[in-house]
Amino acid sequence: MEATAQPNPYQAPGVQDVAAINLTGPNAPFYFRDGELLVIRDGAELPPRCVHTNQEVDAKGWRKLRPLAWTPPWIFVFIFFGLLPFLLLSIVLQKKAKITYSLSKDARGRLAKKRLVALGVMLAGIGVAFIGGSLLNGDAAVMPIFAGIVIALGGLIGSLMFNPVTVKKYKDGWFSLKGCSPEFLDSL
Repeated sequence: MEATAQPNPYQAPGVQDVAAINLTGPNAPFYFRDGELLVIRDGAELPPRCVHTNQEVDAKGWRKLRPLAWTPPWIFVFIFFGLLPFLLLSIVLQKKAKITYSLSKDARGRLAKKRLVALGVMLAGIGVAFIGGSLLNGDAAVMPIFAGIVIALGGLIGSLMFNPVTVKKYKDGWFSLKGCSPEFLDSL
C-alpha cells in the first residue's frame, strides 16, 4: 500500500509563484491571484461566486460582463494644463478590459446604498446652489452657489467611484484588481 502525502492543516497558506505561471500562449490563464490582488486579462470569466463574500451565485443571480479601465497615474499632472489636454491624453492612453464577475444580493445591496448616499449628496448640492442663488442677491449668492456646485461634484464623483472591483495597476496586458475578498482569492 502506497503512502499518500496528507496536507498539513497547520501549514501557513502559500502564495503561488507568479513567475512560474505561463502567461503567454493559447493555454495561458485568464486570471490568477497575486498576493491580495486578482490579476486578469481582457475577457476573463471569473467563477460564479461573489467577489466580495465568496457566496455561490446561482443562474438567476447577478453575473455581468463589465468594462474596466486603467489610466496611468502620471496623466493627472496634465489637469494643470487644462481639461482638454488631460481628457485627450487619458482617452488615448487608457487601457480597457471586459470581465465577467458575480455579486451576491448582500454585496449588491451595500453597493446600491453607497451609490444612493452619493446621489443624495449630489442632489443636496444642487439644492444648496439653487436655493442659495435664488434667495440671496449679488455677491452674497456666490458662496452658496459655489459650495453647492462643489458638493454636487463631490457626490457625482463619489457615485462613480463606488465599484465592486477597481484596477490598481496595468502591465503587459494584465490588470491587477483590488476589492476581492480574501476568501474569494483563496478559492481560485
